[in-house]
Amino acid sequence: MKKAAVILLVCLLLTGCTDSTPVESPKGQDAQNQFMFFPASFQETEDFYLGSNMIGNYLHYYDKATGISGVLCADPSCGHDNSNCGAYMEDGPTVSVWDGKLYWVAPEGDSRDKYLWRSDLSGMNREKLKILSFEDFIIKYQPQRYVVHRGMLYALGDANTVTGTEISSWVTLVATPLDDSQEFTVLHEESFDQGINSTVRFVGDYAYISQVTFPLDRIILDVTIEKINLITGEAETIYAEEGLSESLGALWVTPEGELYLPGADEEFGYLWRLEEGSRVEVARWQSDGLAIPKIMDGIAIYLTWPDQVRYIDIVDLNGEPVYSGKLYPEGVSGLPGDPDAYSFGIVGGDRDKLILNLQDHGDITYPQDYTVLIDLNNNMEATILWSTAD
Repeated sequence: MKKAAVILLVCLLLTGCTDSTPVESPKGQDAQNQFMFFPASFQETEDFYLGSNMIGNYLHYYDKATGISGVLCADPSCGHDNSNCGAYMEDGPTVSVWDGKLYWVAPEGDSRDKYLWRSDLSGMNREKLKILSFEDFIIKYQPQRYVVHRGMLYALGDANTVTGTEISSWVTLVATPLDDSQEFTVLHEESFDQGINSTVRFVGDYAYISQVTFPLDRIILDVTIEKINLITGEAETIYAEEGLSESLGALWVTPEGELYLPGADEEFGYLWRLEEGSRVEVARWQSDGLAIPKIMDGIAIYLTWPDQVRYIDIVDLNGEPVYSGKLYPEGVSGLPGDPDAYSFGIVGGDRDKLILNLQDHGDITYPQDYTVLIDLNNNMEATILWSTAD
């Protein structure tokens, strides 16, 4: 892959070599909800994938047509070993593709402030757009995730606040333009004096926030889902339920505005569609230690690991089977060792593919990190998109 990466870097500098050069994509207008599952960036355009590893601070790419991959840096003299590299990202999980550009949030040098950055899709022509002040923004809102959607940067915050001896969580959704202004609009804010898990999904001109609260001394959940008009700021509660005994996972919202929740109890894992104020069961799986399904773009997946072998069951959002069997029926070509022995994380996916992160911590000094695509339309064929081993 190193040789292939050099080929791409040369192509990026030559106007006549375009097959491997990232180009503007229609996919770059809306937030890619299907890849908002794991603390590593992953984005897709019509022609290529790009993203960060869990280990290291460099963006990588994979060209769909040629299979060429490498570090996303167009400077052929760069050693990709310091912060001057065009692919260097101090905070990798914040990267978004929008309107043919890369956007991310990261500090500069030793500054405690952070900045909104922009560059070409090649990583070149970096520029700072705005400051996100440490005192006035980072500490105040304590953002957990940044997302670019339809020309705005959104930050989902969860800040700990103290009143006397009481500690509470202050959950916010803050919006700001992709420019140098210090205009910040709080679209949602609410305080909780108990445990809180929040999920945000962006669909068209709306944001959907799911807030699952739970007392710290017992396993009883309440869930509230709010729909926020990103243009007017108007908000409405569209689903609420109290006293759930099941554990709940992350909300999914289809382009048509249909709501889905995953959950589990001691017997089963569940996929529910939310209709007229009620949960309607779409699918269920025999429970494996309170494992909660994950919902992505058009699919729900349920993972088990009997005898140290990973199995996966996949259904569409109507509960119809897509695949059931080993996660790696043919192994992972190019991966040294048994893929079931690697640490495992789900980056995201859709009806065509799953994106996984595999890590080998056998060598503590040089742990290896692999981003892998599983092709749902081709017998679960596994392809390494990029890795720190390169």
